[in-house]
Amino acid sequence: MTEDPINKSPNKPDQPPVERLFPFALRARAVVVGESLLARLKKKLHFILITEDISEHRIEEICRQYSHLPVLQCYSVESIESHFGFKNTKVLGFKKGSLAVSIHKELKKTAKRLNLERSQNNVKSCLLYTSDAADDMQCV
Repeated sequence: MTEDPINKSPNKPDQPPVERLFPFALRARAVVVGESLLARLKKKLHFILITEDISEHRIEEICRQYSHLPVLQCYSVESIESHFGFKNTKVLGFKKGSLAVSIHKELKKTAKRLNLERSQNNVKSCLLYTSDAADDMQCV
């Protein structure tokens, strides 16, 4: 009996499914970094990804500035560098499109899974800030 190459997953078993999409986002130039570029392309963004090691003050600024977008807080600066190649980057935007929709959907699933695992171990979890976050910093 031969293996079916179509159903065989090329992912590493410990790699979340969302991370397999990151190289495609880079190739498609769907990832935006840099404060001025993010501000200029604000209306063309689907969501914002911020790192876990960003200050509360900066989170408030981002939620206020991008109040119309979902803001996900996941990964460390080191993880962003390993996945995307951007050094010392704490804020990334993803341009609107089907790839950004898929990444956002997978990140939300990953965040829910990480929240369950981390809450059992009392570790800081992945957060999703909603559009009201600029006003009251509520997270989901």
